[in-house]
Amino acid sequence: MRATADGRVLGTAFYKVMLPSTSGDPDRHLIRVDRARTSLTRAIALEDRLAAKLEGEPIVFSRALAVDPESLTSVTVGVPGEPLGGLVRHLLTPARVRRAAGWLELTGRVARVIETCTVEEVDDREDERSDLMDRRLDRLEGVLSPETMDRLRRLLGDLYKEALAAEQPLTYAHGDFSPTNLLVDEGIGLIDFEWVPRLRVFDLSNLVFRLEYETALPTRVVSPLVEAALHGYGDSEVVASPQWRFHRISNLLKVVRDGPRPWYDRRSGRVRRGLGELEWFVGRAQ
Repeated sequence: MRATADGRVLGTAFYKVMLPSTSGDPDRHLIRVDRARTSLTRAIALEDRLAAKLEGEPIVFSRALAVDPESLTSVTVGVPGEPLGGLVRHLLTPARVRRAAGWLELTGRVARVIETCTVEEVDDREDERSDLMDRRLDRLEGVLSPETMDRLRRLLGDLYKEALAAEQPLTYAHGDFSPTNLLVDEGIGLIDFEWVPRLRVFDLSNLVFRLEYETALPTRVVSPLVEAALHGYGDSEVVASPQWRFHRISNLLKVVRDGPRPWYDRRSGRVRRGLGELEWFVGRAQ
């Protein structure tokens, strides 16, 4: 849907429908529908908090104009801009790198603000997390030695317990804080919120990981972007936290599990780098 005047597009809006996965079990499907309604209602409340915290800043996000939890539908305002992912692939001059660093600093700030929107206690979905980690580790059978696998399992378990002992360890996160969901215009725009419960710093750690492992940019270009994002977040020491390390290892497992992408891996050594970093984490934990 578009609002126009004098041939100009003033704004866009999207009609969205949540479709919980179906199964042969009617009871399970009803449970999923009920959860979807709860999630939609919660998302609206979190959007309201986020809008209040970002008032006056050059940061916008797609938010609902109208919502019907019963039918799981909403009308969402569109956000203008070009995906950051496409722009960072062409950082060929120092001036462009500096400009991109400004975008990343704004992005780091909004990652921190999103975490502060959480006011109620967030449920720990330990079973889902454990299942995910087990699936990722199982896919590495034969890639990593049994000894390394055992150490990784223990390390992930220890990091998660340590992370949960911190103050407000769990928050609601954007959930897919990727360069494709960050739009650049006069400021930064965010789209495709999932509002999922995660360990703190989930969004920022994922963004940094994607910059380092999915853009094929040289270190001399990525490093100032990462530094800018951490500066915007306001805590450069967060990279030493158990939350960050847990998320980092989880992402490394996914990279190694997925294997090489022929055209990409020749340029970046993605899987080789991932294995090397995993071994570094394991060795450090001994």
